Parts: sequence; structure tokens; C-alpha cells
Amino acid sequence: MTILSTRFLLIAALCAPATLGAQRPFPDAWYNDAGGLTLGVRLRTPLTERGDRHTLRLGWSTGLLSPRDSTVKTLQVSLTLENPFRIQRLDLTQRIDLFRLDGRSGASISIAQRDRVGAALRWVAVHDDRFVLNPNWEVGGTIELPVWVERHGTIGAWQTRARGTVTGGVEYRRPGDGITTRTRYDLQPWGKLALEATVHRTLSGNVALAVRGAHASLFSADPLLPQRRLFVAGADPYEQLANPFLRADGAPLVRGEMAGHWHEAGGGNLRGFAPSLSTNHLTSLNVEVVATILQPKTPLLSRIAIVAFGDAARLGGERGAGGDGTSLALLLPVRRMLVDAGAGLRFSHRFFGVAFESRLELPFYVNDSPWAASEQAERVSAKRWLIGIAPVIR
Repeated sequence: MTILSTRFLLIAALCAPATLGAQRPFPDAWYNDAGGLTLGVRLRTPLTERGDRHTLRLGWSTGLLSPRDSTVKTLQVSLTLENPFRIQRLDLTQRIDLFRLDGRSGASISIAQRDRVGAALRWVAVHDDRFVLNPNWEVGGTIELPVWVERHGTIGAWQTRARGTVTGGVEYRRPGDGITTRTRYDLQPWGKLALEATVHRTLSGNVALAVRGAHASLFSADPLLPQRRLFVAGADPYEQLANPFLRADGAPLVRGEMAGHWHEAGGGNLRGFAPSLSTNHLTSLNVEVVATILQPKTPLLSRIAIVAFGDAARLGGERGAGGDGTSLALLLPVRRMLVDAGAGLRFSHRFFGVAFESRLELPFYVNDSPWAASEQAERVSAKRWLIGIAPVIR
């Protein structure tokens, strides 16, 4: 069930640069085991006062440098339209995404009132599982409609943020021969409820406290596709699709010595645990104390801070890696309650006018070491290091 065919996307990609008025192309490249080295171009229109900007990425997977005997040589394309419609209200944002990248296809459209309310309609499917031979993905797809409400405020010395999301959708999987059509799929409806609250406050001149509490639950008659389960350690597979260095087997941040050492914020944010660990119900708490120690006046580095953190979560009855009861039962049992603790460094940067934060962290303690991100033989280890971009508690 591939709604966006390669032919359609190629025609759209060839027409888009002239239609959108894109500036000169920039070289683009990424790598994974299935496609080897992908080479391409990225075209982006300038950001206007109205906030519209559009991006096209075109690439070809060459198979070069891949360790596999058989590689996938194919077109890679994505098109993002930011604020494509002229709406009078400046606080309304819209976004359209179309993509066919590294074995996954998808389309989405969203509209939101900034920091208040929004909705989206999204379809994502696996069309070539040679890119994702891991338990986090299964051949199939979802069509879903998330609706969210978000509020920001101040309570005394605390800066607060709260967000609630309700999602309804349909999943399809296990393609097989049809009776009156070429193929058939197993279908089931599903739903998700997600709640998140964060608070920040300054304890002294250079010391700040941040706390995040979150809960999410999945509702379905049968276990969901693994890519839509609730991930304990960080971002789920859909949230990683925008990053070519993460989304496929053998990508630079998930291969070799980097495996288990990159943390993409999201999910329960129990950063000491394996990225593949998932469940059907997840309640989590993250606490950080951050102390600024240096503020260099350089363009690339404006702050260095030390951080102490602790994370805890309670998991649902279905927990492990993979999407169905059989695969979960064959793996080591996972504790219902998980805890980690650690320390690290934070760095604030500004690069080409874009401000961002990088992290070097050491979650030296985990209470269920077989499911740790690395050093699975020890609960306490000074070798369980992580790096990441973007804060864990926003």
C-alpha cells in the first residue's frame, strides 16, 4: 500500500524548484547499510516575513561503501512546505510534508495556533524493510489524527508548560495475497492519550531546577506495530524519521561504537536505557539540576554547565522490544519500575544564526542493567556515556 509512488514524487520533485523559487542547491549526503552512500541536493526558499519557507531534498542511494552484498539503489525525496497558505492570523502555522526516504513513505498536513492548539493528519508506511531490519519497525503503516492543546505560564518563581494530545488512527500490517485484490492487510483502530508537564525555576544565580512529568497510554485490541509503541529511553521511530543519521540500520549514529551512545530526546527520556525498549503504558519523571560554570564570549560557544539528573518510569504490562506478544515473551523480562541517575555537561552554541544545546551525559546507574543502553553487565558503570542535541526537559 504505497500511496506516494516513486513516479509521482519524482514529477513533483522536478517541478518544485521552479514553482517554489528555490535558491541555489546545496550538496546533501548521508549513509546507511541498505543504500550505502546517498548523494543529492537540498533546495530551500528564503524565509519570508510571513514565515513561509519550503525545502526540497533529492538524492540517489548509490550502494557505495555498504558492507552488504546486495544494496538498494533508489530515489530518495522529501518536500516540506512551511506556511504554504496565506492566512491573516500571524499566530497560525501550517506545514505539509511528503517523503519517500530510506524504506519509509509518508505524507502529513498540520495546522496550529502557536503554543496553544493544533491538529494534524499523518500517514507513514514501510515500503522496503531492508532499511530497517531491527525490532523497532515492522512492515505496515498507520493513518492517524493527533489533536493537541498546549499552555505556557508562570506560577510564582516557576515557569510552566503543559501539553495534552489525543490521537486516533488505523494501522495496517502483514500484507498478503488478496481474494479480489492483489494484496490484503490486517487492520485495526487504535488510540493514544499523552500528557506532559514541565516546570523550571532558578535556585540561585547560576543554578536552575527543571522537572518533567509525562504519561502516555495506547489503546488497541491487539498489540500495535512496534514503531507506534511508547519508547522508554527517548524519541520513537516516527520522531527520528527527519534525521538521516538515525533512521535506518547502519546510519552513523547507530552503528559500531556509536550504538547505544546517542540520545534523541523524547518518550520517557530514561536516558540510561536501551533505545529499543518500549511499552503500551508509560508514566515517567525526569529531574535535572543545572549549574552554569563558564560563559565564554565566542560565536560558537556561549555557555558551559554541569548537570545532575535522575529519571524514573513505570511501564505497562507489555514491555520489551518488538511489537507483538511473542517477540516480547522471548526476551529478558523487564522490570515494571525503571530508574537511572547520572551527571554530565551542557554546551550552548550559535551556528549560522541558529542557537542550540548539546549534551555529554553519563547515566552511571541503572536498576535493570540487561536493558541498559550500554554496559549491560553492570548497574553502575562510568563507561555508559551519551551525547545528544537539544534539551531533555524543554
